[in-house]
Amino acid sequence: MIYLASPMSHPNPAIVEARYHIAAIHAAYLKAQGIFVYSPGVYALGLATVGMEEIKWTHEQWMSYDREIFDTCKSLIVLKIPGWEESKGVQIEIGWAKSEGKLCTYSHPCWASYSLLKSHNKMLFEEGEYSC
Repeated sequence: MIYLASPMSHPNPAIVEARYHIAAIHAAYLKAQGIFVYSPGVYALGLATVGMEEIKWTHEQWMSYDREIFDTCKSLIVLKIPGWEESKGVQIEIGWAKSEGKLCTYSHPCWASYSLLKSHNKMLFEEGEYSC
C-alpha cells in the first residue's frame, strides 16, 4: 500500500474542501491504476462528512493513528499542492519515510482534480491559491 500525504488544514474552509477533493481524486486515480493507497486527510475528512465530526482528535492523535498505517505502507507519495511545504503533518510524514528508508516520491495532482475543482469553485483559482 502507498501512503498519500497532502496538506489539509487551512483557516479557509473552502481551501480545506478543495484540498480534500484534490487528494480524493488523486487517490481514486491511483486506485484506478491498481495501486492500493491510503490518504489520511481523505480518511479523516471523509469521516466528518458522514456524521463522525464528533471525532475531534488533536493533530497529535491523528498523527499517531496515521503512523500505525504508515508503518504498513511500502512507500510515500507527497501530493504537491499549495501548502505541502508548510504542512506540519506532511513534513512529519516525509521524516517518517526518511527515517525508515522508505521510497518518498513527489507528485503533482492529476489534471482531472484541477479541472473538477475549477468548474466547482472558481473563487479559489481567482485568488491564486490553486492556479495551474
